[in-house]
Amino acid sequence: MKWMYFLLGACDHVLISSSLIRFYGRFKCSEDENVVFNKVSRHNTLTWTAKIVSSCKERHFSEVLGDFKEMGRVGIKKDSFTFSSVLKACGRMQNHGSCGEQVHADAIKLGLDSDNYVQCSLIAMYGRSWLPRDAKMVFEMTRNERNVDSWNAMFMGLIQNGLYIEAVKTEFVFLVMANWQ
Repeated sequence: MKWMYFLLGACDHVLISSSLIRFYGRFKCSEDENVVFNKVSRHNTLTWTAKIVSSCKERHFSEVLGDFKEMGRVGIKKDSFTFSSVLKACGRMQNHGSCGEQVHADAIKLGLDSDNYVQCSLIAMYGRSWLPRDAKMVFEMTRNERNVDSWNAMFMGLIQNGLYIEAVKTEFVFLVMANWQ
């Protein structure tokens, strides 16, 4: 299939390239994914994010961070989907949130820290990184735009950190507010 892709000259078609990158990533074909990515002559947010998402699914977390940095270095715009995948990788790394804090700072610089996807990913990342206070801080910033996803991310972060009573209180407040509205 990939040879037909090259023969037909679809390398520069962004949608086809990013779909093929995701396809190979889904089936854990890293080499083929990298071949397709490297054949694209003009990368954009879509192709980079497809590569980052695939690497994250394959648990290649340091590759995710390297690609994220390279994406910024070459001047490609990062969007909320890029950030949510990178934050997922940061939450699964054993560095107690240090890479996540750097990614959070990038999100603030780009004004994406108020995006719902990014906020939920930040809450989840801080929860997984044993930083429930930071998760709570982001959660408090979402006060006006809270949805089921942000409540669930906060609830799971508290549970993962052994803060069961706080989690029950959070769930209770959510249920009261859901019935009140």
